[in-house]
Amino acid sequence: MDNEQPPAAAGSETAKPRIMVIDDELGFRELAAYEFGARGYEVVTAADGQTAVLKAGNKDIDVVISDMAMPKLSGLDTLTAMKNLDPKIEVIMVTGFATLENAVESMKRGAYDFITKPFQIEDLARLVSRALEKRRLALQVDELKEINRFKSEFLANMSHELRTPMNAILGYTSLHLDRIYGPVNEKQEEALKRVEAGGKNLLQLINGILDLSKLAAEGYSADTAATGREALAKITAAPPDVLFLNLTLPEVSGFEVLAAVEKNPELKNTLIFVLTARHLTMQEMEYLQKRAEAVIQKGSKNLAEILSQVKSRLEKIEVFNRLPGGGK
Repeated sequence: MDNEQPPAAAGSETAKPRIMVIDDELGFRELAAYEFGARGYEVVTAADGQTAVLKAGNKDIDVVISDMAMPKLSGLDTLTAMKNLDPKIEVIMVTGFATLENAVESMKRGAYDFITKPFQIEDLARLVSRALEKRRLALQVDELKEINRFKSEFLANMSHELRTPMNAILGYTSLHLDRIYGPVNEKQEEALKRVEAGGKNLLQLINGILDLSKLAAEGYSADTAATGREALAKITAAPPDVLFLNLTLPEVSGFEVLAAVEKNPELKNTLIFVLTARHLTMQEMEYLQKRAEAVIQKGSKNLAEILSQVKSRLEKIEVFNRLPGGGK
């Protein structure tokens, strides 16, 4: 009869890692159940691949130790079935007749590793420990991605909710400044202009948050700077792969930031995309085209089009760097 450890007690802070041992030899199943149970694991056993797949469908299995040669369902087919159940299940293949072909096929199908009988139980235990760590990290990455997705959705929804009333405020302020609703004295005009300026700054911030949430959804890690001085401090401390640079910045202009970037050897591989609403002179355009990947007039492209351009450029650089002598 297969030996199966009881599940972790309800309410325990940390559930025991759950291992499945699949082998048609009762002696190996009992030995593995005893050894891994003594190490604090919960162990589920099965005598063949079909039984194992059925059991795994009802339990959250972390690591599978599977014999290669079994009745009803081969070890390789069992591996495939386990990965179909949960792509993050780590599977260690065991065999008494190791061949290069079997090892390669196991890895192709997603096995974590391959061990040949006879072996010391300590060697298998080390493999299981590493496989569990890999699974833990993979699940942690998924959790962080989900948290990041929720954060991006929240920021996007919040920004949309704020942008509508802010546009209304700016619209009514503009109507008052145009005297649509009647005369406006000097003090009222000054106050309305302050409201308009503050509203435009806030709307720019809201749009920036929306853009950041879109960048995060695309898998980018993004940072922002409100002034040229802040931008220089940040890109010097942590050189970015891509820099979106607005030419009209307070304290230090975009042109000055560009000149500083050009002098810094650590920023030589940073791709620069210039964004501007200014009407550029021929001389300014020539200067920018020599130093930036692209000069984009604000409003001429949406964020998706700009990101597509960035991706295309990054892919070309990646291909170039793979060529003999590329990137040197």
